[in-house]
Amino acid sequence: MKTETIKSIIERIDSKELLLPAMQRKFVWSEEKILNLFDSIMKGYPFGVFIFWDINDRESINRYHFYQFVKDYSLREGTINTPAGRIAKNTISVVMDGQQRLTSLYIGIKGSLTTKDKWKRSNIAENWKKKHLYIVPHVAEAERNEDDTPFRFYFLEDDYVRKQNELLSPPEQYYEVSMFYGQSQQELYEKYGVKRLRENNENWVYVLSRLRWLLNDAKILSYHTIFDTNIEDVLEIFKRINNGGTALSPSNLLFSTVITSWDNGRDKMDEFIKTINEENVIRIKEDYLIRVCVYLMNRPAVAKIESITREVIKSIETNWDKIKEAIYQTKNFLKKHNIYDEAILSYNSLLPIIYFFYHCNQKKLGDSEQQLYYFFAISQMFSLFGGSSASTLERVRKKMCQDEELGNLIVPFNIKNLFDIDLSAGRIHAFKISREQVERLVDEVRYGDKKAFVLLCLLQPQITINANTYDIDHVCSKDELKPVFKKWRKEKRAELEAKKDSIPNLQLLAYNQNRGDKNADSLYTWVVTKGNTITFDPYVSNPDKDKYRIQTIEEFLDFYQQRREQIIAYLCKCFGI
Repeated sequence: MKTETIKSIIERIDSKELLLPAMQRKFVWSEEKILNLFDSIMKGYPFGVFIFWDINDRESINRYHFYQFVKDYSLREGTINTPAGRIAKNTISVVMDGQQRLTSLYIGIKGSLTTKDKWKRSNIAENWKKKHLYIVPHVAEAERNEDDTPFRFYFLEDDYVRKQNELLSPPEQYYEVSMFYGQSQQELYEKYGVKRLRENNENWVYVLSRLRWLLNDAKILSYHTIFDTNIEDVLEIFKRINNGGTALSPSNLLFSTVITSWDNGRDKMDEFIKTINEENVIRIKEDYLIRVCVYLMNRPAVAKIESITREVIKSIETNWDKIKEAIYQTKNFLKKHNIYDEAILSYNSLLPIIYFFYHCNQKKLGDSEQQLYYFFAISQMFSLFGGSSASTLERVRKKMCQDEELGNLIVPFNIKNLFDIDLSAGRIHAFKISREQVERLVDEVRYGDKKAFVLLCLLQPQITINANTYDIDHVCSKDELKPVFKKWRKEKRAELEAKKDSIPNLQLLAYNQNRGDKNADSLYTWVVTKGNTITFDPYVSNPDKDKYRIQTIEEFLDFYQQRREQIIAYLCKCFGI
């Protein structure tokens, strides 16, 4: 086993002497994990042994595809690695185990992290900010964590740090970690006016001195080296060693297997993933994309390495354009029905839809799209792809095909072809929904539930919205109902609050309209005074406009029950009941 300093490893990354193989998946660590890594290093905790693959012949270096480490990473975009391009070195090392840790070090010391505050919405671009890693060398005792650590790491915006440091004394100020990389001990001593430091974690200058030593002088990074130019052997080693660390899913290993045997496969997949994710309609990663490919090739839905033969990889490569087109069609299908990433509860339910577009061969689709949407909505609403999703996908794929001959698709698609599918946990005829199930759905889905958005999209097909401009709105506003509910005791009030937040009292409304025009308007003000409409309006044909005045519990329940019945009748028609 060999040891090196963090500085020497960073220099090897900068010079393209230490690279990543195509089989490695992308960087996936969270902000918290990166901070914990630096915290562990400062405390002297072990942070694992790395495994490098040394290659010292030009033929192998030129034959395989390698990638550089990500330095400036966006948690929103999932920044992809840049191809290494032409490599001048005659000897390189390739990281087989430890990519997440090394990338985290690189981001913290030489790069940045684009992230957002937890409470802010992820689909609004302005909420994402570029930040650098800082350390506070002396945290006040009252603000320390349970382990009494005197220092703390943060990812912060530079402008924020500049303003804060103007108000703080040196021990409590923020210091960018990168400023200690490449710094000598003498330079640090001169900067802070000290001649000698004793070990003392309560001394803020000592904490900074220790950070400088750990980044530059301490040989704390340990690694094993393997020497083997046979890619099949290296792939086998990769599969085995990745049982530990940040666990690789079977789909991740499938991805590694495919792109190892497909020239430029990773680059093509990276480019497609970047493009397909741009509008935030769907957000996919390479492991999901591999599952899609395997499913379309009529291989078992469960992710198994043995299902990826050379024949399957060749078929994926040959049909790559057709695969992309099927996914694009699915994206456009979702967009047409106002479905965006945040409202997709199970991406497994998209696999049969992609399968349909891939195998339909542009036949006359009839009302396939509407039927596919009912399939999507039922799958989401009733969680039909939870649990044993692989077996569910297998059954659905067979029922979509003539005489269950895979690839021989029945066109147009009809949800009724799936009615005799039985799923686990006693779910008989799972895709055949009853009126009782619809009633429970309408009564139980609440404001704040992701299912609410999908269900309301189904109820309001006439609207066209985009990912940043929708809101789920109370038809009878909370302010309007507050004095009505106030008169009732706790048990009855809880029942009424549940009705207030359930589907019969909800609608989709444009974000700006809800936050501006409607705000806390009463039902009467919104419909009668301002002349707006609501879907499933029980009083639309009633000449008595005072029906829209909700001033008693009886008036609210009358509106609620009538709208509920209309919604249930509509959903039953959609689901073929």
